[in-house]
Amino acid sequence: QVLLVSSSRYPDQWIVPGGGMEPEEEPGGAAVREVYEEAGVKGKLGRLLGIFEQNQDRKHRTYVYVLTVTEILEDWEDSVNIG
Repeated sequence: QVLLVSSSRYPDQWIVPGGGMEPEEEPGGAAVREVYEEAGVKGKLGRLLGIFEQNQDRKHRTYVYVLTVTEILEDWEDSVNIG
């Protein structure tokens, strides 16, 4: 199964949750945080599936992980921004 969320920029599109890392944050920790913030899902981080570079000039990397869902929240702090 793949978790998708609606895009705030393009409401008619579905995307995988994601975002930038905080200072001193590891990629896996950022993945867990972003899934919680954007989808209200808590889980156990699994293996790294791959690292993808979209723009070599900016060194933009996307880390893709397996996440085993342990809890799905009906309401969470960032859900008020979603609408």
